[in-house]
Amino acid sequence: MSQNLGTGEPWDSKFMPQFPGRDDLGRVQYAKYKQELVSANDLSNIIYGHICAFMNLPKFAAKLAAKLDACGVLEIFTKGKFPTSKLLKFKDTVSDQKAIAKGVEDFNIKNYRL
Repeated sequence: MSQNLGTGEPWDSKFMPQFPGRDDLGRVQYAKYKQELVSANDLSNIIYGHICAFMNLPKFAAKLAAKLDACGVLEIFTKGKFPTSKLLKFKDTVSDQKAIAKGVEDFNIKNYRL
């Protein structure tokens, strides 16, 4: 999971061509989530929160893992390399953390179907 959900990794939905992230002009795209318009970045973080909740990862752990990944601290474990100095300066935003919390809180296993 940590190798695939990190920023820019294969499961990071905001970078998938078929996912609404940014249009050809770089404008932010939006999606409807529970009758609310959210940015593609927020939707990606909500999905991450859902995955963490499905795995029974507590909200604080999901948010902490995202913070550590965003600034590259987990690079040594997930990619076997040291993070760049540029990556070490990157931070998960307040909006990212709120969207992760929302995803964890909103997930309901009773609504999950294979």
